[in-house]
Amino acid sequence: MEAVCYNKRIPIFTCEIEKNQIIKLKEILDKDHFPIILQKNYTVQSMNKWLQSRMISEKRDGLKEARMAFPDFECYHNMFSMSDQYWFQYNKKETWDNLNYFTNDYSQEIGSIFFTPWVVKKENIRENPDLTTNGVLKKQWVKKNGKNYLIKSGNIKYHQSPLAEVLSSMTLKKIHLLPYVEYTLCVHGLTMCCMCENFIDENTEYVPASHIYYLEPRGEDESVYDHLVKMCNQFGITDARKNIDKMIAADHFICNTDRHLGNFGFIRDVETGKLTGFAPLFDCGSSFFNTDKKNNAERLCNEMYEAGCIKKALKSLNGELIMPDDLLHLVSIYPNITEGECVRIKKSITKIYNEFEKARKKMDENRQNEVRQKEKELENDLLFN
Repeated sequence: MEAVCYNKRIPIFTCEIEKNQIIKLKEILDKDHFPIILQKNYTVQSMNKWLQSRMISEKRDGLKEARMAFPDFECYHNMFSMSDQYWFQYNKKETWDNLNYFTNDYSQEIGSIFFTPWVVKKENIRENPDLTTNGVLKKQWVKKNGKNYLIKSGNIKYHQSPLAEVLSSMTLKKIHLLPYVEYTLCVHGLTMCCMCENFIDENTEYVPASHIYYLEPRGEDESVYDHLVKMCNQFGITDARKNIDKMIAADHFICNTDRHLGNFGFIRDVETGKLTGFAPLFDCGSSFFNTDKKNNAERLCNEMYEAGCIKKALKSLNGELIMPDDLLHLVSIYPNITEGECVRIKKSITKIYNEFEKARKKMDENRQNEVRQKEKELENDLLFN
């Protein structure tokens, strides 16, 4: 079937597509408005890899059961998303204005398959943004008062992930390091979840850091950190080093062990195709010792701490840190959390805040010592001149 791929209202290429796979690339119409990851490599293989990244993950919790109960629910067609403005047109009656999810309503049936399958009516199932939202955890988009919200659950092993998201956003609010996505707790169906408003609108696109990072190979003597900063500079993000340092400091603060090149990134203007800056920090569900996972993020935090970037980021903190009683209270009332988990998370919150308060006091002492030293040097200069 022939289709035209659009970036909002801008046609970017024509192709033949079958069963959610591009079979043949026919004509390039506007490469400047391609997804950034495809601008230097737009083979059929790379395009299909990009398409796959915009679909439900094969590791999504409950996917096997959903397919058994509703075999035809993965009804991909136009492939609109809540993260960008790309879509496929099969006839000229289909337009971005009439079909996009940002300004139009959409079906709730597909997301409900994962949370409340007993209310789903097969005849009402049709394409919606849940199909083009990746990730392992159960998710559902809902529209409230014209705004789009993402509801996300935990899973059986790490059921307190929604709590970790909320604790993290409350903490990020207190430390004023950088923009972040605000999460709230909610019960969806029979599941404790967290909910956040979409930080992308009809004029923007989310670009994962990986899409920029992998545009060019990393040099043998070049670190992941330095390569990413270099690639950001090529796209006009001149404050990349400062913002990455702050993100690492924030992750260190909340003990987030799952920061990777896919869950932080940048905002892109759809009309100009230019990156406008960093996206707000999100996806912190592996914080506050929610998991025992140790990965590159933890090692990177340690490396950056040794490099001094966390100390630099601490300088941007304003006012005294106050022990967050509201965070501790939220842990206490979280449903189904075991006594052991409750104690462990509370201890981690207290420890983290105490450590950062201690680090900041030490920095204040160092500043005062530097001032005293300069005053002494000035006094000596006045005495002997």
